[in-house]
Amino acid sequence: MTPNKPKEAENKLQIDMLQSLCTSQKVEVGICNESNAQYAIYQAYGLVQRGTDEQAEWFANPDISHPPHHGTPLVLPSHPLFEVTNDACSEDWSHLFTEPLKVLGPNELVTALQFTAQKAAEDFRDKARNSSTCKGSAHRANGDNGSTAQPLVKTGAMLNSIVWNLRR
Repeated sequence: MTPNKPKEAENKLQIDMLQSLCTSQKVEVGICNESNAQYAIYQAYGLVQRGTDEQAEWFANPDISHPPHHGTPLVLPSHPLFEVTNDACSEDWSHLFTEPLKVLGPNELVTALQFTAQKAAEDFRDKARNSSTCKGSAHRANGDNGSTAQPLVKTGAMLNSIVWNLRR
């Protein structure tokens, strides 16, 4: 037996163990609150609807010069928060996942997954908080702006709903 055989066997065992762990672990990052998830879907894909009496009343305040009336089309353009953040950050997340494995070894797979998931959730929150991609921009179909407030972002409801889970 050559001196490298035990080391090769150990490396193969570690690789097999890592592959087994990887196939049994799943990281989920997203919005856990169902009502906020519905709002996030509207943000991501956009929304067109006819204004209701309640919306017309809400828009009828001194700050809006031409509030929409009942039946006026309201448009929320798409703001793909998760897609944009994933595209911008996936390479960083990949490095964040592999670096602990290089330093600490394959036994720290769960730790690497946790670091990566936590960072992804933070990145999604930062994008929701700071990006013009997520700024509320409800406006009437004719282009007049309504409110640009981000109530679920400003109150923290949306941001606190972005969480991560590690599942088997």
